[in-house]
Amino acid sequence: MRSLWGVEPGWGITAVRIMTAIVFIVSGYGKWAAGMTATAAGFAKVGIPAAAVAAPFIATLELGGGILLLLGLMTRVLGVLFALEMIVTAFYVKFPAQ
Repeated sequence: MRSLWGVEPGWGITAVRIMTAIVFIVSGYGKWAAGMTATAAGFAKVGIPAAAVAAPFIATLELGGGILLLLGLMTRVLGVLFALEMIVTAFYVKFPAQ
């Protein structure tokens, strides 16, 4: 099925996947570049439980998962993991800040 302009609708989903992957790659790289001690301290500051364990897990999920997402691999599994991460972020970081 083609759209009005002759472009397959799947290409829009591909663009969203690629941009989302880039956001997670940059975020994960930033966590690793800052160091796990600083990342864990930041997690602890906002009340993330087991921050010392969560920091490397989340940094690896974002960097490695972002790369896999960019390549189009394991997209459904990563979608669930990223959704869970964003739910936790919303409840521990975003909602309390308001």
